[in-house]
Amino acid sequence: MMAKMVCCALASAAAMLFLAASARAEVYFTENFNGYADDAAVVAAGWQILDQSPVADPDWTITNPGGRLNPFGSTGQFMVTDTDAAGDDGTDTNESLVTPAIDLSSAPSVWLHFNTAMAPNDNGESRFHVDVSPDGGASWTNVFSSYSPGIGAGGPEGNADGRLFPVDLNLTSILAGAETAHVRFVNLDGNDGWFWAVDDVTVDSTPANQGGSIILLGKEAFTIGIPDTWTVESASNTNPWTTLDPCGRAAGDTPGSSKVNRLVAPFAILDSDCDPDQPEDESLITPAIDCSKVGTVYLHALSELKWNNGNPTICDIDVSLNGTTWETLFSYNSDLIPMVDDEIVFDNIVLAVPQAAGEANVQFRFRFQGSGDEWWWAVDEVMVTADGYFEEQFNYVSDAEVTAAGWQINDNSTTTNPDGIEYEADWTITNPAGRANPYASQGAFMIADSDYSSPDPGDGEVGLIDEELISPTIDLSEINEAYLHFATYIEPNDEGDSVNEVDISIDNGQSWQNVFAAVSPNHAGGWAIAGEDGNADGRTIPVSLDISGIAAGQSQVKVRFHYYDATDDWFWIVDSVRIDGYPGFKTGLVIAFPPNSTDLNFASAPGTQTPVGVAGTTTIMPNQGFENGIPNDWTVLSDTPDDQPWIATSDGGQCFRNAAGWPGANYVNRLGDDVDSDFFALLDSDCNGTDPTTEDQQLITHSMDLTNYSSAYIHVKSELKHNVGETICDIDVTRDGGATWMTLFRYGDSPTPPGPRDNEVYYDPMVVDASIAAGASDVQFRFRFRGSEWEWWWAIDDIMVTGIPGQAVSYEPPNKPSVMAPANTDPLAPVALSGSTFSDPNPGDTLARATWLIYADAEGTHLLQQHILDSNPAHLTLPPLSLLPGYTYYAAVQYEDQLGLKSEFSDTAPFAVQEFNGVLFSEDFEDAPDFGLPTGWTEENHTTPDVAGLDPNNPDSDTYLGWTVIPEATLASVYGGNRINNGGVYKGKSVYAESDQRTGNQIQYLFTPDIPINGATDLYVFFGSNYVQNQDNIAALEYNLGGSQWYPALYMLDQDDILMIDGVIDAEGTMTRVDPEAADVDGDGNGTYGEATLVRPFADMTPFISPRVNDNDLESKRLEFIRIEAADGAASVKFRFTQSATASWFWGVDDFKVISLSAGPTEPASITAIALNPQGGLNLTWEGGTGPFQVQRSSSLVNPQWVDVGAPTEANTTTVPAEEAAGFFRVVNAGN
Repeated sequence: MMAKMVCCALASAAAMLFLAASARAEVYFTENFNGYADDAAVVAAGWQILDQSPVADPDWTITNPGGRLNPFGSTGQFMVTDTDAAGDDGTDTNESLVTPAIDLSSAPSVWLHFNTAMAPNDNGESRFHVDVSPDGGASWTNVFSSYSPGIGAGGPEGNADGRLFPVDLNLTSILAGAETAHVRFVNLDGNDGWFWAVDDVTVDSTPANQGGSIILLGKEAFTIGIPDTWTVESASNTNPWTTLDPCGRAAGDTPGSSKVNRLVAPFAILDSDCDPDQPEDESLITPAIDCSKVGTVYLHALSELKWNNGNPTICDIDVSLNGTTWETLFSYNSDLIPMVDDEIVFDNIVLAVPQAAGEANVQFRFRFQGSGDEWWWAVDEVMVTADGYFEEQFNYVSDAEVTAAGWQINDNSTTTNPDGIEYEADWTITNPAGRANPYASQGAFMIADSDYSSPDPGDGEVGLIDEELISPTIDLSEINEAYLHFATYIEPNDEGDSVNEVDISIDNGQSWQNVFAAVSPNHAGGWAIAGEDGNADGRTIPVSLDISGIAAGQSQVKVRFHYYDATDDWFWIVDSVRIDGYPGFKTGLVIAFPPNSTDLNFASAPGTQTPVGVAGTTTIMPNQGFENGIPNDWTVLSDTPDDQPWIATSDGGQCFRNAAGWPGANYVNRLGDDVDSDFFALLDSDCNGTDPTTEDQQLITHSMDLTNYSSAYIHVKSELKHNVGETICDIDVTRDGGATWMTLFRYGDSPTPPGPRDNEVYYDPMVVDASIAAGASDVQFRFRFRGSEWEWWWAIDDIMVTGIPGQAVSYEPPNKPSVMAPANTDPLAPVALSGSTFSDPNPGDTLARATWLIYADAEGTHLLQQHILDSNPAHLTLPPLSLLPGYTYYAAVQYEDQLGLKSEFSDTAPFAVQEFNGVLFSEDFEDAPDFGLPTGWTEENHTTPDVAGLDPNNPDSDTYLGWTVIPEATLASVYGGNRINNGGVYKGKSVYAESDQRTGNQIQYLFTPDIPINGATDLYVFFGSNYVQNQDNIAALEYNLGGSQWYPALYMLDQDDILMIDGVIDAEGTMTRVDPEAADVDGDGNGTYGEATLVRPFADMTPFISPRVNDNDLESKRLEFIRIEAADGAASVKFRFTQSATASWFWGVDDFKVISLSAGPTEPASITAIALNPQGGLNLTWEGGTGPFQVQRSSSLVNPQWVDVGAPTEANTTTVPAEEAAGFFRVVNAGN
């Protein structure tokens, strides 16, 4: 089972720490400093003690010159740097303790743990640093620090104050894979500082203890004072625990020597230093907590205190199992741990309380005892969590570690297929296809991936794949109620055959009883069952199962995840397996019903005040089954009124979706069973005949008054068939009658948790925590379907809202932010955008996420980019070449707090991306004729005709045989969808080549005119590329300098079509490989990608081959900026764009430019006057450009043939012969 690092409960006054060692935890280094005779022995063991202090002498030592007590959890000897004992003010202290080299070359994850006592002095200048080096000490990275309050940073993530609890640090990103890693402990600038003690230094793979996965007492941040359910006991009755901060200790942004520096107000505080000064015995006690259905219990708290050692203060954390007698878990007591007078200590506490497991009346107490005038103790974010009876998070690296932990991975699949190739879809921790985590899953998980296996059994060829994942033996002999929970993503394929079963054994695996199944709707054996009690369809949310009748009271319980009969199927993910005494599943957001149960009990979500096991005890909106249609007080909104909106139906509407007892790939299998009596609400986009470009369909409940509720939940049974990349299905809530909406749950194309897969059917019975709306008087829920172009369907049923009466936390959204943007930015530089400082009406709320929008217009109607940031969200940096140069853009930002409440979007702030310097040629296609080409541009195609004649509104017509200029409006109306989903790569008109909606071959070439570059150097070509890659096409850009030779610039291919040799692209093999899906350019019946290109030899293409992702609607939409080095110094250059495809996708190009980065901004020469010369000929005068100049003449501007007239000149005027035939003149740079 999952190992944890915990502070165990104290059995006596002696503080202890133990590490719950795991059989699978890899220990790379450990040191407890016991057994060393002196410092020389420490150094002989490989440690370095470095004294770099010019005056002071607080060297790291094992001799403990100040006679300090052991840090919490430490026994025996420890290392200490003791500035106070050194007897010097230590102004220039610089003392380092460095570990021996640690080999982490094979470590996939790295954690550092150490016990410590840090006393930097509340009014000093000490800085204690922990640094790490991956390279033998050549470079160092700071990973932890503790500073004197006067110079430290405040807030929970700051570094002010000392520390007494152990430190756990995740160093994976810095040290994983390092061969010679070191850890360094540094005491700096100890101006009259105290000391720093370190012991039990361990580097291993065990993460820090985060407590349990079951929330018993929701995190209490004291935002509305000390709750009524808590108890305040006071001996003095004059200065009890309070959240009012009577002496103004909250530091805010300015830490100080007597301030609460790290906790964010409000917090609970006992301030003994406030008058009157009377003896005190003051307690803050949690409500009684039922721990009878869980394993180990954990108390979490943020603690900060200033200590008085003259009249010793005692600050205890206690537990009671009966409400009467108390046991001390931890004590801030100078007789037990090294407390220092007048010092401030901040600790993030997680205490394991195993004695609370199985107890029904558990309370925790924060007790302050002193004689009066004893400084203060503040606590915040108090929470109680627990483990289940059995718990597995699968935080392993290899399958060998999984089996070493007691799990069985059984491969029962048929050994070989008829061709002698093994069928396999073994359960594995390695995630071979890189699938994303489902809900309630973090880190590694187990997966049986038949889609990744090769080959697949044929359709209907069941019985060949059979894979088992079996748990260790679980003892539930003393348990009366048992519920199995697991996070999952079941992807059976709507037209496949896979069976996904969960079985229970009570005889150590000798026999099994099935408790859950999810089956492909079209299983060849007819195993898929329709109706609410059936098993058809996949699942995206966690599963909770009542196994009490089978497993409770049994000592030899095993759980089996059985995956079999897969043919052309996908995969099954399992994670976060837990058995406990609660009938629901905590996921953080989504809470799942026990299948086939009407029991409303379920687990709570983090951040709420709802304990586990407590349901919405009051029905706010009764169950709505739609038997009488959409209720009259509900609202149906549709932006496409000609199409079918949300309806209530039993027969499945116009497209008859009700499975009626016979599951299928396109049916509502679980909500529908009887076409006469099983009603549900349905939005059927696939049934809409007009094929709208966009679709926004909403079903909104009536208004509900939740003023007197502390928690609220919406219950939904959901079934849908999804179109990846196009469909978004949201469950939203509003607190203000629809003015603003918050998304509670989303089916969408998101990476984590993974969005529903294309064309699959999912059934998810769920309960969604909507407590964000508790306390509001005008609450509505919304089911919102957005998509385009026949996006399948979404069905819902049994909608109900429940709640828990009580005082609600005042949830207010963050205040409206503003944006600071640079006025102008070079196109090759990043654009740095900053939001204003986060502010929120609710004290203690923090900025969790920001949504940044980039618009093409100040009104915010033309969205170009959206960025959602979880890290450093108030600052967005757009990489260079993120936006088309030469335009002004507008940024807006929305802030979201830790509860998911969102601010208004800021007003838009303008910023300009400057035009490139040194533009030698530019074409934005705005002056080109619609469905034609700019002057001098030509196209050639060998595309299979579909519909004869020109018709811009018909993608199959001859209008789209080759490249053509297309207006933005036509691109949207004729094609839409993924042609217009990134307006940042085109603006207005663009030149476009279509493949997707045509048949046969699409072989399309586009030629620029000869572009004069007049010997310029440092040349680049730039353009916006509106492109989607397909598995059977090539898109290329090549250029010519006037002769027969062509040069490579860009070759875009599906990454899976690119051949490699020893990690290097094999251009020859890639371009000459016969691909039956590639266009046959030369007509020999063997299509290759190289046939459509001009560059030879193929090896010259190697650096210019760009791997792209098949069918990804956004990945290849880029602003391309390509060096064309071969053109440096040439007189002119000509480009050819190539798309060679077979009903693939498309390629659009806009804002085409040729640029010289070595040149300043240069306007081409422009003829300003032409006059007859009295002596004969014509006088030409021009402005701009860079000499020497060459006058050229052409008889036509259609395929012009420019001929030099006269010799080059440095002047801005010349006389040329006058000829009888009409002609055209231009002035260009004469080059070198």
